[in-house]
Amino acid sequence: MLILMSEVNYSIPKKKTENSKYIYKINEQNSQIFIFEIIFYDYEGKNSKIRRIKRGSQGNVVSEADNIIYKNIEYIKIAILDSNNIKNQIQAKIILDHSTTYTTYITNEIYLEFNSDKNGYMECNYNIPQKY
Repeated sequence: MLILMSEVNYSIPKKKTENSKYIYKINEQNSQIFIFEIIFYDYEGKNSKIRRIKRGSQGNVVSEADNIIYKNIEYIKIAILDSNNIKNQIQAKIILDHSTTYTTYITNEIYLEFNSDKNGYMECNYNIPQKY
């Protein structure tokens, strides 16, 4: 099963300039955009991939709508690219804990939580700490 989906949010917040209360500019420095590539491996060695573009340092990157069944996934490889700093890339291999309904992955770079919802589908929330 190959799943390829993208999500793009085009609404960029505008910020008042310091010189005028009437002129706005796009606040590019604070617009954090992360590119996620998540590869799910099942017990038979088959894989499926999801790519997402997310705006913001925290949110949901996998949901029930993706139709990934938590108990069928053995491990996950994830790569995250910070579009504001291309050299800043996070990579991880995460083995799911099937003795519970969730797996948490924590480093200094990222917090990931993979959950099984009430229907058995996977959800994944992320939080990337600010480095400002």
